[in-house]
Amino acid sequence: MNTNTATAVGLLVWTLMDKMAYGKPSVLGAVNGMIAGLVGITPCAGYVDGTGAIIVGVCAGIIPWLSMNKFQKLGFMQKVDDTLGVFSTHGVAGLMGGLLTGILANPAMLQYIGTDKDAPGVSITGLMYGNANQLLLQAEGAAFIIVYNVIATFIILKVISIFVSLRMDEAYPEGGRRRGARRNRLRDRRGGRITPLATSLTSMMAARKSGSAPLL
Repeated sequence: MNTNTATAVGLLVWTLMDKMAYGKPSVLGAVNGMIAGLVGITPCAGYVDGTGAIIVGVCAGIIPWLSMNKFQKLGFMQKVDDTLGVFSTHGVAGLMGGLLTGILANPAMLQYIGTDKDAPGVSITGLMYGNANQLLLQAEGAAFIIVYNVIATFIILKVISIFVSLRMDEAYPEGGRRRGARRNRLRDRRGGRITPLATSLTSMMAARKSGSAPLL
């Protein structure tokens, strides 16, 4: 129930943010809100009550939205190759959900370890219920995971780069776009017009970078 609630609220709030910022909602924005809600509730689904799930959903529709539409459009973030906005919908939303666990965790909620009849139940108490130390523990855990992921990802990419290039040469996608355009012209002449996915994605990314539409 908590997972469904936070996801639905995240979708609605993200759509509302798009409407206020750009004058209209978008399907891709709604999907991003849904993903952010799912990611945000994942750390705390078994530890918060219904009200907590709604709060997580509201935060998931606002904080990752600000990260994607404001922070990721800053000059130094434009150099990061994050076409799908994973930094915001997964990284920021996941960090937010972990920290909110330390704030909203209700001791009356039980997370059962296992599916047996005698499986033990575990509960934690968050800041809202008088345990500020839990928020500190969540922050320490998040910091450890961030450092671990940075180091592990760096090592994995270095190993991969020994065998193949990590980034495709610009000539290849450009050549693919030209070939796609030629194929479309042939189809147009034969009476069947098809808009290629690559062209659609290129247009979407151009709109996103210019800030003219709430895409991705």
